[in-house]
Amino acid sequence: MRDEAYRAVIASILLSNPDDTEKESAHITLLLAHLRKIFQLAIPRHDRLVQECLKFRTYVLETTIADIPPTKNVLLIVDNGRKTTQHTLNGGETYEIDLGPSRDVHFYCQVVKLNGQKAKAMLRKTTLFRRMIPEQQELEERISTRSLPLDERIRRAFSAKGTTYHADFRLTKQMSDSPLPKIEFSDLVEFVRTVHENEAPNQKPVYSGELQERSFSLLHLTFIFYEMQGIYLKLISLCVFLVWDSSVAPLAIGVLPSAIQTLENHQEQPEICRVFTHCIEYLFDCVLGVIDDLLAPAPTSASQQVFRKQTRLFHAHSSGSEDGGHRKLERQKSIQSRSSASSPSSKPRTSSMLSAQSQTSTLLTTPHASLERRVSEMSTHSSHSSKPISPPSPVLTRPTHLASGNGTTLLNPSVVERKRSFLGSPIAKWPGQTFGRTKKHILERSISYHTHPKLERVPSTRSAKAIEEHRYRNDPPMHVPTLKRKSVTLLDMQGLDLPLHLRIFPPNEGTQMQDFNRMMLPIVRICALSVWDFSETHDPATYLANKLKMLIALAVQNWIRYDFVTESQDVHTLCAAVQRVVKAIYFNQQPYSVYFEQFSINYLKLVFETLDSPLEGLVRNVIETATFTLNSRDFNALDNYSKNTMKTYRAIKNLRKIATSKGITVPLLSRFEQWFSPCLVFWTTAWRETSLLMVSRTAPLDDDDGAKFVDSERKLPTGLYSFLCIQKGISDDVLILELENPQHALLAAVKMVQIFSDNLVAYSRKLYSESRCDVECKCQKGSKTCQCHRSIRAANGVDHAFEYIEQNWVRFADWERVQTMISKGEAEKIKLTIEAILKSCREQCDCLADRLIQRNYGEKCSETVRLAKQLCLDRHEYTKTLASYVRDRIDSFHNSEMIINALEKLVEVIEKEFYPRRSLKILHKMWILFETEVARNLKEFQVHEYYKNIYVALKIIRELLQGPKNPSQFCRILHLKSLSTAELILAYYVAMADMEDETGEGSTICIQAAFIRERNDERISLVIKVREARIPCPLSSSPCPASPKELSIQLDLLPKTIFVDEKFPGITTKLVPISGNPKWGDAFQISISHDNFFTNGAVLSLSLLEKDKIGCEKVVGKAFFALNQMRELSTRTTTKPLCRPVLPLQAGNNLEFYQVIRERVLFDKVARLFWKRERAQKDVHINLKQLREVPRRWGSLRRFKSERFGSPRISFSIYRPQRTVSTI
Repeated sequence: MRDEAYRAVIASILLSNPDDTEKESAHITLLLAHLRKIFQLAIPRHDRLVQECLKFRTYVLETTIADIPPTKNVLLIVDNGRKTTQHTLNGGETYEIDLGPSRDVHFYCQVVKLNGQKAKAMLRKTTLFRRMIPEQQELEERISTRSLPLDERIRRAFSAKGTTYHADFRLTKQMSDSPLPKIEFSDLVEFVRTVHENEAPNQKPVYSGELQERSFSLLHLTFIFYEMQGIYLKLISLCVFLVWDSSVAPLAIGVLPSAIQTLENHQEQPEICRVFTHCIEYLFDCVLGVIDDLLAPAPTSASQQVFRKQTRLFHAHSSGSEDGGHRKLERQKSIQSRSSASSPSSKPRTSSMLSAQSQTSTLLTTPHASLERRVSEMSTHSSHSSKPISPPSPVLTRPTHLASGNGTTLLNPSVVERKRSFLGSPIAKWPGQTFGRTKKHILERSISYHTHPKLERVPSTRSAKAIEEHRYRNDPPMHVPTLKRKSVTLLDMQGLDLPLHLRIFPPNEGTQMQDFNRMMLPIVRICALSVWDFSETHDPATYLANKLKMLIALAVQNWIRYDFVTESQDVHTLCAAVQRVVKAIYFNQQPYSVYFEQFSINYLKLVFETLDSPLEGLVRNVIETATFTLNSRDFNALDNYSKNTMKTYRAIKNLRKIATSKGITVPLLSRFEQWFSPCLVFWTTAWRETSLLMVSRTAPLDDDDGAKFVDSERKLPTGLYSFLCIQKGISDDVLILELENPQHALLAAVKMVQIFSDNLVAYSRKLYSESRCDVECKCQKGSKTCQCHRSIRAANGVDHAFEYIEQNWVRFADWERVQTMISKGEAEKIKLTIEAILKSCREQCDCLADRLIQRNYGEKCSETVRLAKQLCLDRHEYTKTLASYVRDRIDSFHNSEMIINALEKLVEVIEKEFYPRRSLKILHKMWILFETEVARNLKEFQVHEYYKNIYVALKIIRELLQGPKNPSQFCRILHLKSLSTAELILAYYVAMADMEDETGEGSTICIQAAFIRERNDERISLVIKVREARIPCPLSSSPCPASPKELSIQLDLLPKTIFVDEKFPGITTKLVPISGNPKWGDAFQISISHDNFFTNGAVLSLSLLEKDKIGCEKVVGKAFFALNQMRELSTRTTTKPLCRPVLPLQAGNNLEFYQVIRERVLFDKVARLFWKRERAQKDVHINLKQLREVPRRWGSLRRFKSERFGSPRISFSIYRPQRTVSTI
């Protein structure tokens, strides 16, 4: 320490004693001796500095003689031990006598006669006493200044020649006008550190931080004398403990917490002056150095020693003289000698945080920083700073008060509460500290103190002017010890290894976070002190947060470099490494996130941002290498490749889900599916090969699975359930991937359907081969029957498996989600492709199933053919096969009933043996076979009752055999043949009435027709008015082309089976000349029965006749009007004209009804009469004869009872005329 600083400490000891009692003087003497011992100064040098400091104080004795005669004077003799002075005093006057800096002075008074004149003489004590004063008198009459109180007037009596005199004495202490020695901040730090280091060896085995009485007095007297607040000493002491030299003596466990707690409990508001600013700056630098030591990526002894030297060495004072350098070197040698004496080996100084506080078991008991931060302006220091300290890089934000003006609550209470459940011990709430002044006022005071530094002690006895001049004198700024520390960035930390206690990634489930919290507890508490709120440029919390961010990033890089890269040499180790880190993050990240959240650090976000690019590069590299070296023909290699890459895919997908759930967006990780693009093709190949292998290992067909059922009663094979589970398992493996790339999802969906189809075909072939093998029968039946049942089970298994795949492929392939990822047109095309794949699979499976049931189906086909042939027999042929006594009792329906009952039993057997899908196909084929045989064996030229019986039976059999709903062409022809001739005629006329002219260029006839109900309501009067005809083109030429021609219309009610000629003869209109639009205007009225009028098929026929002069008539065409479509005559509305096209005579020749009627001409009288009449109208050019036709009664079909259903079958509905009533 510099001599000036040493003198300042001595001056504070000497001048801080107010009463100067003997006890206090002795205490001062002890303090000075203790000071010399601490700094190991030589006695002459120490005494010289003490004497220099004694000059700063002076004792003055004010003396007044009260009752001395004017002719006499008082001689005052003062003895201070080294010299004697003599003063002559007059009575009634006050004198001030300077006694010097020491209070150990004696004086006595004598009365002399000097005629009232003042005289002063300085004599040696020895000569004066030898000549004038006896020794005994000296001892009795002298007065000690120790007996006089300061600043109090005391009256003393003294005698001379028998006379007693009185004098008033008043002792005062005054300070010198010369300036007091100044103490720099670096000297303060050195002073405090030296005092603690001197006390440390006296406390074994560790230093508790408690000072003895003399050392305590030295520190506090100095700070009190220079009017420095106690918080300055607390801050400097904390700095000393932070950079403590453990080679002197190790610190006790509670030293730092006690020092921090003292600052936390400090209630007095500090004054913003230069000393406080320098304390904050130095503490800030020390804290940053400790943080660097605690979070050092590669802690080496060399780096720690450099930091220790920087914390202990300070800049030389302004002059830089040789004496100062000599003293500095001497001080360093003394420290080294003392360190070597205390320990045999010189240990490097380590941070007290690492030596003592790492053993503490308490958790974070004080909050660190608010979650809300504001950007701090990390500007350069003010003019009072000796050297600006570069701000930490990167610059973050400075904490702000959650409760402005009421305290500094720097940690979110919710974070504190969450830390309790993860870090163990309860966390005490931080008591808010109050401030009397606002932040703005503090800054204003800080500026004023910066401009006018208050660094020296001002004596109270000086004048006000001197005080003002001394106080506001512009002195050079104080020197602050600056640590030559470089800000460490993440770039500087790259490539460095981390110790185990700093490897905070991947998070583990042990006590690592608790140990880390214990290690960081003191420095976190320091960063949370309220003193940082009075500095705008120094915030260690920001630096600590930046350092922690760099630590997290470095921990992730360290794990990638030394653990992940070394373990991920192939896809197997890559899969295991990724799964471990995902598991660690998912289950163990919560304590880490809660801890770092108090520093406004998003642990997971920083981890993912650092992990994103290296993980992407490594995964891509490993996958590309493995894909390039993969032998796809080796099933084991392909299987291992697919399993490991799929597990890696799912693990990385879970990693992305964790990031997404926390609201973290990672650019490369969000598109991780592209990393696995080369794997998808091999995945689908592995799925196919694995599923085919598993299908081949399913339970065989003859495995009875415990023989729970009899062999003949089982419908499905035992291994079918395993086969279906295999398909579901493959689907689950694909669905769990949740492919998001449209191309990948589409490829996987199509491949899944293809795999299902291949597996189904393979399983069908397996069942086919097993069913054809000659195995020992387990049932009691013959081997032929057992072989048949095994084939049935195999066929049922094929059908059920295909039906299961066909119904669930949309769900298995996740087709609904894939459709949303592609366009509508692409989805339709891909769906057609999938349906084509399933169709091809269906054809192959059906082919194998048909072969399986060929033997059993052949027997049933033979029975079906026999029954079809029997159905086609007529009654005469059928009765020949019966016994004579039964023939007369059998009706015409007996044969059909027997055939239907036989088919019902056959169907029951088929439905019992086969699965519904296969039984439906078998019955469908049986129906086709039955219908074909009936068509082949059907007899021609039979009465309609024969065809009716066969048609009704065929209709019931079609329903029984589940044939197509729409009847075939053969059934429609058979239906026509089953109708009676009268029904065919009615149907023919209905078709003619509905026929239209397709060309639209033919002739038309327009009439007005309506009916009137008669009173008895049994007959109807039909009123007809023939209006006109439209003939766009000339009619065909007649036999006599030269003769003039006329037109007429003949009205007939058809058919003649209902309207006989005797009752309803034809009516002809008048003749009009032929033209393009002939008009007649003739009206007719015909009375018709109610039933005949509303018969469906009853029509009004208008024949257009062409007649020449010689009487030749020709029917040009006919128009047909349905009677049931005519309206009732009304007086309110006018009947609208009805127009129908004139049809050629050959228009109805192609109708099916006409063809069937024509076939019956040979054996049916009604058909023959109808055909003759139509033929006559088409071929003869003369007036037609009126053909009389006798109506025939309609027949009905007898109902019969079914043995299977117990109820009448669907009976044949005869074509009956429908009666409809139309009103106008």
